[in-house]
Amino acid sequence: LETAGEEPEESDFPAQTETFPLVMPVEDEPAGKQRRRRSPGQVLLSMVEVVIPHVGDGALEIVRKCVFVLALLTLVGSLSYLANDMMILPAAARDLYAQSGEKYNPESPVSLPAELEDFDFLPGMDDAFKLLYTENTDLRGFITYKSNLANDFLKINLPVVKGIDNAYYLKHDFHKNETKYGCLFFDMRNTIETPEDHNKSLIIYGHNMGSGDMFAGLNKFIGSLSNVRSAPLITMNTVFEAAKYKVFGIAVMVESAS
Repeated sequence: LETAGEEPEESDFPAQTETFPLVMPVEDEPAGKQRRRRSPGQVLLSMVEVVIPHVGDGALEIVRKCVFVLALLTLVGSLSYLANDMMILPAAARDLYAQSGEKYNPESPVSLPAELEDFDFLPGMDDAFKLLYTENTDLRGFITYKSNLANDFLKINLPVVKGIDNAYYLKHDFHKNETKYGCLFFDMRNTIETPEDHNKSLIIYGHNMGSGDMFAGLNKFIGSLSNVRSAPLITMNTVFEAAKYKVFGIAVMVESAS
């Protein structure tokens, strides 16, 4: 306790400290020294200089930039190939066969243009096939196979042709354009040339595409009883007769490596 009337010594007061603001004001730069905003063209030029060799670069810098450019081109090429393989080609194939489906209507055959009425059709051919037949005389049938689920996983509604062998239509579409999607085709041993021709069995070949097209939907039967039950019938019409087939079995064939 301090005695009344005594002046406290200077040392008894707490030390005075100065406070400073946390953010110091920055004086405005003179107008001539202000940083100028670069135009988009200048920014692009700077980015190009980072990756493209130019005069003044050392040997190691040139090698680094060349490797980067090569890697970038490889990446762009790979992405372009994947986009073409997984999006562009499948879309083109679907569009082609969607058009084929529009030209084949067994319930109400599409009328032939006047200039095609004298076309050399197969005797006894169903009228519903005639318009498609004028586009490819190898046409011999049309297969429709759909499930009754809200999301139809089969989506098979395609023309079926018959070539002179079992190889041509593996890499050619309905209009005989070269494509890895090919076209559905009957086995060369099947005979579908007149209404009197009868086959003990009709064999149809089609690709199992990674994009889900052609016969790829059949894979959804494996391990799914509900999918199997949702698609009990196949409509397989030849150019001479209409028929429905009941599915009684599914088999997965695996080729052994030779």
